[in-house]
Amino acid sequence: PPGREAIELKRRTQLLTVKRGTVRQGKRYYRHPDLLAWNDQPVQLEYDLMDDRVGVVRSLEGRWICDATLGEVINAIGSSRMDEAYAKRELGQIKRKQIEIDEIKARNRQLIDADATAQGVIEMVPSVAPALGDDDGDITLDLTDIFNDDTPKETL
Repeated sequence: PPGREAIELKRRTQLLTVKRGTVRQGKRYYRHPDLLAWNDQPVQLEYDLMDDRVGVVRSLEGRWICDATLGEVINAIGSSRMDEAYAKRELGQIKRKQIEIDEIKARNRQLIDADATAQGVIEMVPSVAPALGDDDGDITLDLTDIFNDDTPKETL
């Protein structure tokens, strides 16, 4: 709206509901005695990212109600919302880098050891042999076609 000062223009606005004379925005509770008259009603909270000590509460039409003070902060968090944003950004970056590291390690482990594969098949044969019903004990395995189109790639 026209006539606002520069400090008012840099504030962020969020629609919230008043509960017990308190407005909760994220992990912050803003309190003021005038908010008791606005219980269970939606209001606008204007807050500054750099200084969260005071939040301006307005009606949905933009009429000023009060300047609510920061009453309580839940958990141990940064002194400002910018600190929270930096911490959240840092965690996201670390998580993305860890995913990249895991992918690199997985790619480097994709070497197929033919001897270990053959040994695994040989060890598996006694458990499969009784189910085949061969009484003579001769089992022929064709290892040349181990990778057919029916084999899911994730299991290899």
